[in-house]
Amino acid sequence: MGVLVADIKAARDRFASVTGLTFTEPETRRFANFDDSRGPRPLELTMCYSLEGPPYLELVQWDPHGGVFGSEHGEGLHHIGFHNDDVAAHLDGLGRNRVAIESRRFGNRRTDVLRAFITDPASLHGVRLEMVDDQGRIALEEWLDSLRR
Repeated sequence: MGVLVADIKAARDRFASVTGLTFTEPETRRFANFDDSRGPRPLELTMCYSLEGPPYLELVQWDPHGGVFGSEHGEGLHHIGFHNDDVAAHLDGLGRNRVAIESRRFGNRRTDVLRAFITDPASLHGVRLEMVDDQGRIALEEWLDSLRR
């Protein structure tokens, strides 16, 4: 579950206090090949995750420049995340179900490989779905496991 927040450290402390969850330290990640309403570009996002899960609670600091993670969306529930072994095939299936896509993320080394996408909230009762490939799932789980030790 992804929550968009204005201040990642304040949100992390507040969610930890209210829910009792333990969170990772906020970390900025760079996605070299991101494409949304602002066009193709690199994107840096600061985020943290609950160590408890799945499901994990992900806090994402909004992007003041706009786009799918832009501050214009306000704070609150941003997306529900899923993992899939064939993101491109899943994307094709959503197209047949008239679900619009708000953003796409391609591989850093292989820019022709679709690694993740986020649906447009208007297509699904105001809810965005984030679909990330199994490589992303494995990397997330290994990283969180290393922090639990």
